[in-house]
Amino acid sequence: MQTSRTGRGKILIAVGGETGTCMKAAELLASRLTRFDVTVKNMIYEGVPLALEFSGYDAVVIGGSVRMGSLDNLSLEALCTAQEAKDGGVCPDLIIGGFICCCHVDRMREYVAKIPRAIREGELSVVPFGGELTLDRTRGFEKLFVRMMRNKILYGGE
Repeated sequence: MQTSRTGRGKILIAVGGETGTCMKAAELLASRLTRFDVTVKNMIYEGVPLALEFSGYDAVVIGGSVRMGSLDNLSLEALCTAQEAKDGGVCPDLIIGGFICCCHVDRMREYVAKIPRAIREGELSVVPFGGELTLDRTRGFEKLFVRMMRNKILYGGE
């Protein structure tokens, strides 16, 4: 990894997800990367980074969550944009990776199926980061599904 003017590599951690779990995971990850200049971006509020935005970084880590059985759209779009920036020569040395906040790690193959192969098999890959089923951060119809999933995990049954 190259170094910035401060002598430290620059990493962008950009996250999607709607309940805050991805942001908590990103902040935890950033706190562990003390040897690097880390920027954390919440794509819910700041949008998906454009290809040129990736050029200021040595590595990008995209974090997302599972929504209705697949990776959220913001995270998938950001991963694809980063790969296009790398393949298109905007930032050919960019290292791309990601994490997915999910409760069902055994279904990771299904969750990463739409992610470009170069990222799935790249230097950092895409890894599970665990998840939360927190009722107080859900609303409406989603709350019903979260309650059902939580009850299945805690009490078994259908």
